[in-house]
Amino acid sequence: LIGAVASYLAGNLPGKKAGVLPGIVATTFSALTFANVYLNSKETLAGKVLELDLGNWFLNIDFTFTLDVLSTVFCLVITGVGTLIHIFANVYMSSEGGRDRFFSYLNLFLFFMLMLVLSSNLPVMFAGWEGVGLCSYLLIGFWYKDKANSLAAKKAFVVNRIADAAFIAAMALVYKATGNFSLSGLPSIEESSLIALLFFIAASGKSAQMPFHVWLPD
Repeated sequence: LIGAVASYLAGNLPGKKAGVLPGIVATTFSALTFANVYLNSKETLAGKVLELDLGNWFLNIDFTFTLDVLSTVFCLVITGVGTLIHIFANVYMSSEGGRDRFFSYLNLFLFFMLMLVLSSNLPVMFAGWEGVGLCSYLLIGFWYKDKANSLAAKKAFVVNRIADAAFIAAMALVYKATGNFSLSGLPSIEESSLIALLFFIAASGKSAQMPFHVWLPD
């Protein structure tokens, strides 16, 4: 998140070198995040669980994060592959304008993906989930002056929102069954086939599986 802000500000510094700074800054923060996850991975992959509690926010929802075996693997993939994408993008976007926006969006994308996989409950996961959708919209429509790109971004955004309705419905059913939104309580829910189906629909939409793939050709 700091990298997203810093890379945008770096691109607005005076001088010609400001054009390459956003990519350098964003890639550095992505690599540092990967290094941070890697340094903790030996303990967490061995079974240690790290938790961060940012307190109780609105609607009695705890804003908490958990780094365990599963989330460690996801974080390594997100930040490791994400850093490689940043490196590639530095070359691919070298002749383009608006690199401050582009690399800020990329770092923001990583932030929301990490929020998604580190969340300890469904509302925090949904915040990351929606953030990923927002960044997809921003990146698909990066060349917004081209009408085709703007329309493609809108189409992706709308299709994702339809699928996200299934996530909201699943959350409501989880709360009805358990009285909370904790991920740890999901396995104890009886008659959970509908909840599983709704989450499957949501995941299908987020990963552009049929029939939610229609925006990909655009």
